[in-house]
Amino acid sequence: MSLNNEILKYVNNNVYPFHMPGHKRNEAFLLKNSNLYDFTEVHGLDNLHSPTSVIDELENTIAKKYEADKSFICVNGSSGGIMAAILACVGEGEKLLVARNCHRAAYSGIIFSGAVPIYMEVENNGSFACGVNPSTVEREILKHKNIKAVLLTSPTYEGIVSDIKKIADICHQYNILLIVDEAHGAHFVFHEKFPQSAIQCGADVVINSLHKTLPTYTQSAALHIKGTLVNKEKVKCMISNIQTTSPSYIFMAGIENCFHLLEDEKHFETYMKRLESCRTVMENLPLFDLLGKDAVGTNGIFDYDISKLVLFTNVQADFSMETVLRETYKIQIEASSMDYIIAMTSVADTEEGFSRLIYALGDINQNHTRMKNRVEKQVTFLIPEQKLTPKAAMFAPKKPVVLKDAVGQVSGEFIIPYPPGIPIVAPGEVITPEIFEFIDTCKQKGTSFIGTNDTNLDCIEIIF
Repeated sequence: MSLNNEILKYVNNNVYPFHMPGHKRNEAFLLKNSNLYDFTEVHGLDNLHSPTSVIDELENTIAKKYEADKSFICVNGSSGGIMAAILACVGEGEKLLVARNCHRAAYSGIIFSGAVPIYMEVENNGSFACGVNPSTVEREILKHKNIKAVLLTSPTYEGIVSDIKKIADICHQYNILLIVDEAHGAHFVFHEKFPQSAIQCGADVVINSLHKTLPTYTQSAALHIKGTLVNKEKVKCMISNIQTTSPSYIFMAGIENCFHLLEDEKHFETYMKRLESCRTVMENLPLFDLLGKDAVGTNGIFDYDISKLVLFTNVQADFSMETVLRETYKIQIEASSMDYIIAMTSVADTEEGFSRLIYALGDINQNHTRMKNRVEKQVTFLIPEQKLTPKAAMFAPKKPVVLKDAVGQVSGEFIIPYPPGIPIVAPGEVITPEIFEFIDTCKQKGTSFIGTNDTNLDCIEIIF
């Protein structure tokens, strides 16, 4: 097998991408002859690690769009931005109040920084993690003294937005920094029908994964700073330490091309018309329940991102919706879970793409029967007991044991269902019977895992 051959096979099969990256391979939104842009830091092209000309101008353009005091380009994706933000804001032994549904990159930042994580509860709807209630943030700040910063994810992988303005106000009342992983919300500032960006709501540091929902190349991201609580020079230093010393000029040129193209508002106006038309059709398909306005005000959901098509499936049939969409209708969705699917849309989606998705779902709706009573999946997002900090556990002596024998032991590694990359267990946490049962269920469903040496999860490394 060959990676190149498999990529070309995928492309030649004419499978439409309702998944990342946001450019959707639409040539109208991409650089022409991108190989011409693969450069290093030669005369006139500036230096990402200390920009003074064209890259500095590009970062200023980004900052102006997001209403930030300062924006930094990240070519290691939002993962690098999240790690740099933690390293710049929280030191060894200092407390970081962190939402349990944060991405794996947040846990890496915690390990590298030596911060002590204080995990806080995230509301859930029985299928996935939803929002963080402002009252939860304030309760945990009062309970745990000397919190240095708060970190949460908004929007979530499913497009759920927390009340960032209220949370920011609470944090600032106690002189605490608010860091928001807004990887999936880079497009918010481009149209009024999307939620407000976290940087506009008062967050101190916000990280956007540009490539997820905008027409830029994979790994393109940005970190934004606003306010006086953040040491900008320290953030710049940490980003420089995290990022490659050979940044891709294709990525940076692609970001500039994206922001230049999107100055023309007609692109997002056209996209919104297509998106809203698609959502209207989906709302009237009996076999599907589309995440929408009725969810706001429940489970910590302050707002939601209409670009994410989150469909709860009610089909009375034993088949994989993802597989059927791909093999029968030539559509690849972003993710498929036990009872819902996610189709990611962007400004680069075409009329033909939306039409294909509408036809596929309509055809499935017409040819299948709805479940009489959809079984609600009561997924519990547990916060295990923490015996060691993630850093101490990561570097402690370990040994592999059979998974069932790991119950009651302290994990020496991450156990992360992917996507979306949220740990069930982090290093230093106790593996409970409930966690074992959840992992076993995920394995039976064919869920992929990352973070473990044994990708099949027959064994796990524990601290001894």
